[in-house]
Amino acid sequence: VIVGAMELKWLAALLLLLLSLASGVQVIAGEMQNAKIKKPIDWICITTAGGVDVAGGAVNQSLQGSPCSKHSESTVWIGYLGAIIAIVLFGSNFVPVKKYDTGDGIFFQWMLCIGIWLVGLAVNMFRYQPPFFYPTLLGGALWTTGNLMVVPIIKTIGLTMGLTVWGVTNMLSGWFSGMFILNQRESLACSPLNYGGVAAVIVSIIVLAFVKSEGKAVTRKPSDNGRISNESTALLSGQTDSLEGSLRNRVLQKEVKTSSIQGSTDRLTFSPSTGQQRSSPSPEEEDADYSWVDRLGVWPKRAFGFTLSLISGVFYGFLFLPIQFMKLCNDSSHSSSDIDYLFGMYSGILITSTFYFGLYSACKLNRPKVYPRVILPGLISGVMWGIAMLGWFLANQHLSLGISFPIVTAGPGFVSSAWGIFVFGEIKGWLNRSLYFIAFTISLCGLVMDGLSRCTVNC
Repeated sequence: VIVGAMELKWLAALLLLLLSLASGVQVIAGEMQNAKIKKPIDWICITTAGGVDVAGGAVNQSLQGSPCSKHSESTVWIGYLGAIIAIVLFGSNFVPVKKYDTGDGIFFQWMLCIGIWLVGLAVNMFRYQPPFFYPTLLGGALWTTGNLMVVPIIKTIGLTMGLTVWGVTNMLSGWFSGMFILNQRESLACSPLNYGGVAAVIVSIIVLAFVKSEGKAVTRKPSDNGRISNESTALLSGQTDSLEGSLRNRVLQKEVKTSSIQGSTDRLTFSPSTGQQRSSPSPEEEDADYSWVDRLGVWPKRAFGFTLSLISGVFYGFLFLPIQFMKLCNDSSHSSSDIDYLFGMYSGILITSTFYFGLYSACKLNRPKVYPRVILPGLISGVMWGIAMLGWFLANQHLSLGISFPIVTAGPGFVSSAWGIFVFGEIKGWLNRSLYFIAFTISLCGLVMDGLSRCTVNC
């Protein structure tokens, strides 16, 4: 009888939920029919309407007019300043975790995403809590999902090929979405100059991918208490870029030597039967995390890694599209300021990361690998990433995606390489340094061309 009553309660709750969903769909369908929706953007605007902008007047009033008007030119410096902030912090945000083992990276990414969300919360409060629009969650989900693909990519096709494929795809996807999907070509005074700049940035990314880290292998002693003893780890090698790096270090550290983490006391795993902490897994258990990749054949492994690289790059490149679509809603309910949508995207990052961590814990039979030493560095890294993305938001708003994407995606790799050359001494040899400066020169020329193509040079 008790079981039957419980089942009736669950059925009643499910029926109520279905009725609510059906009612909501019927209301939305009626609004769509009355509004005579002709394209997907109309559906987005209708289903997210009704929010009130309490931030003091950032409603859609700046979408009209020439992109090269005096008002636009007077604020363009904000876009370039935001791009500089994004480049510096994206290229430096993994410095706090450089000396710590992040293991398989899932726990580290969770801490990283919590730090990102805290920045979004601060921005949301500073903006007097603008309306929350659900499509912005999709951008955060795209970034987090793309980030999870980095480890199998490096494991299957290697860092150099993976970086080149997803880096170029990332930049091209973002540039294409701004220029052709959102039709921001009108913001350019000289399109050929912009196209040439993009081509130069692609070449620089390919050249930079061949800059190798020549640091010594990572070693660790049991007394190190979770701290990596040699600073010449590959975490900040010349191949680090802005959007793909948060999980890559776990493979770089793992591939050096699996046995280097024997005796470590910084990782906690939990027994499902007793709930007590136990010692670190054996090397066999550690290797089991990636055995499914090792079982693939040579060509299936390459095809799988190349496909994941393309998908990851596209996800990175399209993460701003939901926000840009919201800005196209020409009504008083949708803000024209990019940063009013930032909290929604950051919430999507945290929600998706939490979901993946829960799924990971379930796959581990409730024995997730937790690294206490990486909690604070991970939070700091996330805060730096969140501020960097805030700068990118400003660059998108004041420069357009067609200009900001080549600049922001190309710059961080050179900043992280500079850390490796001048601070940590990881990039050595005349060939590596020559490739770095050649790539830097090509990229600088491309970025200058992109900047001049906006309103400075007329073709």
